[in-house]
Amino acid sequence: MLRGSRLTGRCRPGTLLAAMALPLLVAAPPAAHAQSGGLRQQFIVRFLNQEAPDFVLQDLSGKPVRLSDFRGRPVLVNFWYSRCMPCRAETPDLVRLYEIHRDKGLVILGVNLDDIILPASEGLDLQAFLQKIDVPYPVLKGDEGVFNAYGQVPAQPTTFLIDSKGIITEIFWGAKPGQVFDRAVRPYLVDGEAAHP
Repeated sequence: MLRGSRLTGRCRPGTLLAAMALPLLVAAPPAAHAQSGGLRQQFIVRFLNQEAPDFVLQDLSGKPVRLSDFRGRPVLVNFWYSRCMPCRAETPDLVRLYEIHRDKGLVILGVNLDDIILPASEGLDLQAFLQKIDVPYPVLKGDEGVFNAYGQVPAQPTTFLIDSKGIITEIFWGAKPGQVFDRAVRPYLVDGEAAHP
């Protein structure tokens, strides 16, 4: 559906304070774009090639899921929230990516931030979204701990590619089409052209 589509990757800041500090990028003046570029660069420098902060979050059935339990496999950790249009647009591509590569070791964890960004929703927005799109990979309920550990995720969606050793090797700031994720994960898969040990 989104194959070959161009997603802007311009996304809504994750907190009210961030929203006041950073105008929405969709119609932002050049100065705001420069500010956002600086924030993005600082964020990437802070996390890239670092060990991914471990977390334990509950999935939608209440089962705890620990990031470090997937050590030895490539993991995409996708931070998103239900009313985020770029998040909604990229989800079908992530679903396809997971269905194609899960047997080759790929793990995708969707960390939903509704409880932080949309607390008044009380989970109803997430429920409505998941009724429309069947997400086969774990959807986890983000909390303040993981939100803070990952730099308060200033843009949604933001996705971290974590290698088999637990190191963040790539950060996707904003929505990306499926082929971008596909190219990034292939070298880390069991039958990848340059599979990592």
